[in-house]
Parts: sequence; C-alpha cells; structure tokens
Amino acid sequence: ESASIEKSTMHLKSKIDEIRHQTDELRRKFHEEQSPMFAAHDLSMNLYSRKSETLLVRAQRRKQRREEKLSKLNERIARQRKEAQDMCAKRQRIKEECLDMSRSEEEEDEEAVALNLQIKSIIGKKASARATLNDARDEYQNAVDYRDSWERKCAEANKDH
Repeated sequence: ESASIEKSTMHLKSKIDEIRHQTDELRRKFHEEQSPMFAAHDLSMNLYSRKSETLLVRAQRRKQRREEKLSKLNERIARQRKEAQDMCAKRQRIKEECLDMSRSEEEEDEEAVALNLQIKSIIGKKASARATLNDARDEYQNAVDYRDSWERKCAEANKDH
C-alpha cells in the first residue's frame, strides 16, 4: 500500500510540476503576445478613468456649490418670509392704532364742538350781560344826572324862598 501511495504521490507531483510549467508558459506567452495589446487598452482605460474621475470631482464641486447656493437662498427666503410676516403684523397694528386714533380724534372733535358751543353761548351771555350792564350804567348815570339836576333846582328854589 505504501508503494501505491508513493506512486500516486509521485504522479501528483509530476502533474503539479506539469501544471506549473504550463502556467509559466501561459504567463510568458501572455506577456509576449497579449500584454502589448492590453497595455494600450489599459493605458487608454487609465486615462479615461482619470478623466472621468476629474469630471466627477468637478461635477461634485458644482453640485456642492449649487447646494450651498440653494441653502443660502432658502435661508434668505425664510428670513424674508419672516420679515414680511413681521411687516404684515406691524401694518395691522398700525392700522388698528390709526383706527383708535381716528375714533379718539372724532370723540375729541365732538368734545371740542360741544365746548365751542358752550363758549359761544357763554360769550353771548357775557355780551348780553355787558350790554345790560352798560344800559344799567347809562340809566344810573341818567338817574344821577336827573337827581343832581333836581337837587340843584331844589337848592335854588330853597335859596329863593
């Protein structure tokens, strides 16, 4: 049995050596015949790969810049939207304040008109009272003059008697 195992081992070793020899022969043949053909193709594929990689990097940069611009634009839009909302709220507040001021002004105008009417009435009464006072003064003065004239007449009549 050990002879048969040894024979089989020797046979396998010779087959392995033969396969190694065929592999070396194929490798040599490939390098001599096929390698130049594949070298040009390999070189062209390498250049194409590099160009593609460069184009990919450029495209990624453009995409990144575009995304940054879009992000900034979105931020600006959000900020402007908030400003617009704030301005609308402020406009509404101002509108309400204007309405309040208008109502208040109308009330003040009504009060001013009422006060003006009262003042005119008082001025009219004052003028009437002044005219009455002037008339009373005139009548008083006439009465004083009339009394003085009677007193003189009486004094003269008493002198004559």
